[in-house]
Amino acid sequence: MACSVGIDFGAKLIASLAKSFEDEYMKEDNLSLRNLTLLLSYLCIFGVCSSGLIYDFLNILSKRLMEIDVSTIVTILQCCGMKLRGDDPSAMKDFILTVQNRAIELKSPGSAPNDQLMTNSKRMDFMLETICDIKNNKKRAKEDPAHHTRIKKWLQK
Repeated sequence: MACSVGIDFGAKLIASLAKSFEDEYMKEDNLSLRNLTLLLSYLCIFGVCSSGLIYDFLNILSKRLMEIDVSTIVTILQCCGMKLRGDDPSAMKDFILTVQNRAIELKSPGSAPNDQLMTNSKRMDFMLETICDIKNNKKRAKEDPAHHTRIKKWLQK
């Protein structure tokens, strides 16, 4: 629709999805947040929204780093992490440093144990591993840029 109708449709869609993301984030509804995150990530891949918007979401998520935040970050990075890195390497570097510093802070002995923070969870470790792979330009099996290119060409017809 964004290709056929124009930029106005895409802008309204992105604004609506961003508002929904914010609402679901406040409710801490993991499934809805994950689905919205996937949709926004694919819209970024297909050029409907910019990578800057996704970086804004990543920065919001990296502040708390609770289980829902970690899960959402992993979803974004698995879907479009390498594209984000390619679009704006300096923003990715800043995000990586922020997350790594926050993870170290949470794992320190002085952090409060009843904050529901998943400091030693496997999900947190997987997120850090995924971030390290993106930092080192190692592609994950889930990302298929050739498939995305074929879909982009098909959508532009």
